[in-house]
Amino acid sequence: MASQKTFLAAQKTPNLSASPDLNPKKSPRKRGMSSHHSSAPGTTTWLTPRDILEPLGKFDLDPCSAPDPNLWPTAETHYTAPKQDGLLLPWFGRIWLNPPYTNSGLMKWMSKMAHHNHGLALLFARVETEVYFKTIWSAASAILFLKGRPHFHHGDGTVSKENCGAPLALVSYGESDAELLLDGVLPGAAIPLNRVTMLYAISGSSNDTENDQSFIPTWREVIIDAVQSMKKKSFSMADLYGFVADHPKAKSNPNWKAKIRQTVARVGFKKEQFDLYQAAF
Repeated sequence: MASQKTFLAAQKTPNLSASPDLNPKKSPRKRGMSSHHSSAPGTTTWLTPRDILEPLGKFDLDPCSAPDPNLWPTAETHYTAPKQDGLLLPWFGRIWLNPPYTNSGLMKWMSKMAHHNHGLALLFARVETEVYFKTIWSAASAILFLKGRPHFHHGDGTVSKENCGAPLALVSYGESDAELLLDGVLPGAAIPLNRVTMLYAISGSSNDTENDQSFIPTWREVIIDAVQSMKKKSFSMADLYGFVADHPKAKSNPNWKAKIRQTVARVGFKKEQFDLYQAAF
């Protein structure tokens, strides 16, 4: 499942994930993806499913992408081991990180991700480990525990019969990617980390947050609050547009109407008829 890759200045390469079968000839038992990666000979290549990658949008760099053959990209630029060392090369823009899961290696990758603080990382949900305490709980902006155990793809694109072998988590760094996870971009349970909204929830503050610029709700929170405030059994997009038009998030986003439509779909409001949705979800 780890990603590793070749740095080609200006060349764009697709990206996979690699997991090593440490001794495939001597191991009688099946090895799931939890055995995990390295750039060693005999490595098994795993591709992150498109239904996980595509909803997340575009990434600028995958610093540890899988080796060739590449069937689909994970970012605009890829660093591929062993020719390029993503821990030494510069990181830029929004990062997609599916790191090698060896104990020492994982800490190095996640520490650099926390320092860069912009993008998403996919890793096992081993929440009690030192990696989580040092690079996620204290540094990330949100975490999404993915529903189920996804089936990754082999190097030829075929889906693995075995699932990944353990629960997975998407971890965000930076506010924009936190909002993406909290808005329900993928099925699962999302938790905000190190956000002002957590302090409000814990303290039970009754202060008016509408004019408090330190309080930044997600689009999901804005839409659900708007629908509940309408006190209707059903609503239209026009209803939502009118209700949200003066909200600070709408005023600061020129594409706010498209964002509302996208969020309505993600939240899961049921469509009764053309442009009319049930308020319950």
